[in-house]
Amino acid sequence: MKWGFTQADHDMVHRAMNRLGLEPMRGRFLDQLSGGERQKVMIARALAQQPKILLLDEPTSSLDIRNQHQVLRIVGELCRQDGLSAVMVIHDLSLALKFCDKFLLLRQGEVYREGGHEILDEQAFWDVYGVRARVARVGDHHVVLVED
Repeated sequence: MKWGFTQADHDMVHRAMNRLGLEPMRGRFLDQLSGGERQKVMIARALAQQPKILLLDEPTSSLDIRNQHQVLRIVGELCRQDGLSAVMVIHDLSLALKFCDKFLLLRQGEVYREGGHEILDEQAFWDVYGVRARVARVGDHHVVLVED
């Protein structure tokens, strides 16, 4: 392994930036970017490494609703177009219902359930989160409603 960047490295980075629409941010420092811009930069950084799996830990935390949807939409497109898999830790279950295909619920560090949307039922919400909740359909979307 040697230090330095090759032209192929530069090309890969620029392709990732172009793909995520980050060209206007070129040359800016990370602390000069908004939360949504930072998340996109992190995704581009991961893409430049040509992964087969994206590991995302709360990719929407501290983002406004627009950037939450934009970041998750980008991840979904990358998975579909490039054949990538994404494993994501996310606590916003309504976002998870919109963007995720499979779920793994943990309770006290152990696997509670795994599967599709159907595993998110009233019993699971009670057992895992200690709340009375249900999944409701609103238009074409599913959302989690927590009861008082």
